[in-house]
Amino acid sequence: MTAIRTITLAGALMLAGAAGAETVVNIARGVPSVRVETEQGPVEISRIQDVAHEISGQWAVTSRPCPDFCIQPMTPAPGVTTIGELELLEILKDPEALVIDSRTPDWFEGGTIPGAVNIPYTYVIDELARLGCEPDFEGWDCAGAKRVALFCNGLWCGQSPTAIRNMIEAGYPAERISYYRGGMQSWRLLGLTVIGREGVAEQAAMVCDPEAHTELVGQNIAAVTLPALDKIRVVREGQPMTMEFNPERLNIETDDAGVILRVFCG
Repeated sequence: MTAIRTITLAGALMLAGAAGAETVVNIARGVPSVRVETEQGPVEISRIQDVAHEISGQWAVTSRPCPDFCIQPMTPAPGVTTIGELELLEILKDPEALVIDSRTPDWFEGGTIPGAVNIPYTYVIDELARLGCEPDFEGWDCAGAKRVALFCNGLWCGQSPTAIRNMIEAGYPAERISYYRGGMQSWRLLGLTVIGREGVAEQAAMVCDPEAHTELVGQNIAAVTLPALDKIRVVREGQPMTMEFNPERLNIETDDAGVILRVFCG
């Protein structure tokens, strides 16, 4: 992973300046986004700008059966530090640290936090060498253990707490471990950037959401303010589509008199 210059959130308050003024929903006061390195290259983490946006589907579920999905304790083991989103962002920017998605690969590939690596809770012990430990005759020597932060699906998910306890039992120093208890559910609740299959779909929906612009239908295009989107085009009814399909692009179709007939993605 390429090392990048670390800028603390406090320092970013002074550097964000004009960019922060243009962003409605910031990460913190004066901090519209945070840039992190990933295996696919740098990613800008920001929040969804639609102030009416709501989480849906499995991430909106409040009541899961327990046992199996029980509320987790604030701290999974003595010595471990429980953190929130701002602290996790600082760890993501640290080239010497690792943020670990403890979920199984299908969950990870579906959508995860930018910069996180996938080490499933079921075999985290087998990956301790990747985290700075060395095998010895009694198991593992973790004197050189990296600073790590683990997370899974949310306050009801026991995967990362299980991984943390197993790591400590194997010799990993608890003081080098942070636990992001909110996990993916809290991350999504705050509208923070997600990468992976679900993340791509969500980003497209954020950019092109026809339901958010239905009030345009029936009005004359000359009398309305068009949405401030990067990808938008106005087409005349019956006009051939000369541009390739783009699920992020909002299309506004009008009749010959300029009256808006419909809005759609593509």
